Amino acid sequence: MVGIAAAFFVTAPSITAQGRNTISGNVYGAEGKPIYEANIELLDEFTRLIRRTRTDSSGRYFFGTVPAGRLTVRVFVISGEYDDQSKEVEIVNLTRDSARGRTTSGFANEQVDFQLRLSKREHLTSPETVFAQEVPTPASDLYDQAIVDLKNNREEEGLKRLRSALEIFPKYYVALERLGVEYVRLKHIDEARILFTVAVNVNPRAYRSWFGLSFTLFLQNAYGEALSAIEEALKINATSPEAVLLYGRLLRRSHRYLEAEKQLKKSQELFGEAMPDVNWELALLYAYGLKRYKDAARELKLYLKALPDAKDAANIRKLIDKFESK
Repeated sequence: MVGIAAAFFVTAPSITAQGRNTISGNVYGAEGKPIYEANIELLDEFTRLIRRTRTDSSGRYFFGTVPAGRLTVRVFVISGEYDDQSKEVEIVNLTRDSARGRTTSGFANEQVDFQLRLSKREHLTSPETVFAQEVPTPASDLYDQAIVDLKNNREEEGLKRLRSALEIFPKYYVALERLGVEYVRLKHIDEARILFTVAVNVNPRAYRSWFGLSFTLFLQNAYGEALSAIEEALKINATSPEAVLLYGRLLRRSHRYLEAEKQLKKSQELFGEAMPDVNWELALLYAYGLKRYKDAARELKLYLKALPDAKDAANIRKLIDKFESK
C-alpha cells in the first residue's frame, strides 16, 4: 500500500469532495496476472484529472475521499504492453439541510476491476526481463485453471490448483510467485517467504518476487536480509515507489536515519497519490530517530489530513501537540 506530487494531483472545481466515497479494484493482464505499477487516473465528467495512483504488487489500486458525480477510471501501462482501458462509474450521495447544517449520507464504495488486452503496438521493455520456462502441460493447465478460479472468487480451488501445479513442477516460476502473493494476502507469511525464495533462485530477475521476499522478511523483523532483498528488487526497477518506500522503512529500522529520510522523500516524489504511510514513517523517523519534533508534528498533520477518520485520531492529535511543544 505514500506521498503526493503537485503535478499528479488536481482537484476538479466542478465537483465537491464527499469525504468517505472510495473506488478500488484490481488490474489483470495476460493469463490473469496482476499488473504492478499500472497507472490509474480518476477523471471528472469533463475528463479532467482529479487524482492519479498506481497498482501495488497484487495489482490493486485504491482512491479514497472520492467526489460524487459521473466519473471515469482510466488505466494505462507506461510500457505500452497493454491497451489503455476506461470505465465509467457514477457516485451519488444524499445531502440534507438541517439546523446543524448540511449533512451527507449514502457513501459509496465502488469496485472497478480491469482485464487489460495485450497491445499489438510496439512497446517499451518491461523492467523485468521476460522469463521463459518449459513447463509440463499438466502443470500449466492447472495454473491456467487456478487463475480463472481466483478471478472468479473461487479461492480454495484456485490455491489448491496452484499447489498441485507446483507438486508437478516445483520450479514453476509464475506459480511460485502467484501463490506467494496469495499467501501474503492471507497472512501465511512464512509460506510466502519460502515461495519467493525459490522464485528468485529460479529467476534472479524477478522484481516482484524480490519485493515479496523483502516484504515477508520485513514482517518477520529480519531487517538485514530484507534490506538485501529490496536492494536486489531496486536493481531491477529503481523507480518503483512501493520498493523505495519499503527500502526507507527498512533503513529506519536499521537506524540508518539520514538514508531513510532520503528514500522516504524519494517515495513521496514517485507516488502520484497522497498515501499516509509515508507521512507516518517520516513522523516516526523524525520523532524517535532524528529528534526533529516539529517535522514529526507536520507529518502527523498530513497523515490526518489524508485519513481524517483514522483510528486513534484523538491520540495522534495529542502527539502533535506534544511534538509542537518541544
